[in-house]
Amino acid sequence: LIKFTPDTQYFDSVKFSVKQLRHNLRSKAVLCPGLEVNFDNQIDETKDSWLYDDGIKDYLAASLDGLDCLPPSPFVISFKTKKEQLDCALTWTENTSNTTAESYVNLIPTIGGGTHVNGLRSGLTEALKEFCEFRSLIPKNIKLTPDDVWQRIAFVLSIKILDPQFSGQTKERLSSRECASFVSGVVKDSFSLWLNQHTDIAEKIAEIAILNAQSRLKNAKKVVRKKIVSGPALPGKLSDCTSTDLEHTEVFLVEGDSAGGSAKQARDKDYQAILPLRGKILNTWEVDSTQVLASNEIHDISIAIGLEPNNNDLSGLRYGKVCILADADSDGAHIATLICALFVK
Repeated sequence: LIKFTPDTQYFDSVKFSVKQLRHNLRSKAVLCPGLEVNFDNQIDETKDSWLYDDGIKDYLAASLDGLDCLPPSPFVISFKTKKEQLDCALTWTENTSNTTAESYVNLIPTIGGGTHVNGLRSGLTEALKEFCEFRSLIPKNIKLTPDDVWQRIAFVLSIKILDPQFSGQTKERLSSRECASFVSGVVKDSFSLWLNQHTDIAEKIAEIAILNAQSRLKNAKKVVRKKIVSGPALPGKLSDCTSTDLEHTEVFLVEGDSAGGSAKQARDKDYQAILPLRGKILNTWEVDSTQVLASNEIHDISIAIGLEPNNNDLSGLRYGKVCILADADSDGAHIATLICALFVK
């Protein structure tokens, strides 16, 4: 039995977030099938108990109870070697917001995602594209992107690896480079096999991705320039500045919501705007210009700075300078390179 008391000398507050503690305890039961975790809150005299016989599959199904899902029972991947282990459950839902999207490394929650989540995106996309191309399901001039496949997905991803590398102070984002290829390879092989064994459901999933691609390409034909105000309702979560003087205003493209929060606290609200980006943007270097805005992140950047791709009209420019803020690691360098490629292209 381990007991501890936070020291007020080192903590701003010694009060616990009961909600966060409850979530962390439940996640241990989720990630360890058959383990019963009990929480006795002696402050409000409430008790909780969690037990998931099928682990992440049971948890994901319970969290999506009442929603139409495809497949109805989550698709599950389990892979284990002497040095690494991967467990994943996923499905597509009718809900476009507030879906379950959780990732863990060695039982530690990675709220900011990271290379393991990037590998999951990549593996799913490659497998579905291969399935669609083999059956000639993709219409002419349509190219599936990870965003098309990722929309409306609900997942729980857990990996266990040796010596994980994290970025940032809070260790909420995995940056281990080799992890992306490991997860991508396992997911692609498993998902490809499943798609070909469940062709009826697989074609419905493909239809969802194709409709997403068609919808975004339609919206990408014309970017409607509009006045953007700060607030969580914006897809890109832009926190705008008050000044309109191009000689002084600048927008910071920030990697992730957590880093965006720190940048917002340190910025000059009069002249500095913050636009958090969700992971790596589309690689636009080898993509047709008509498909560039199919990415939500690129669409948000375009609207935020007030410019349309392939248009030399600068009358709608909203900032005099565009700055890139990314972690000082390989993942951050990749994101910065993709953003630079976007502007050069």
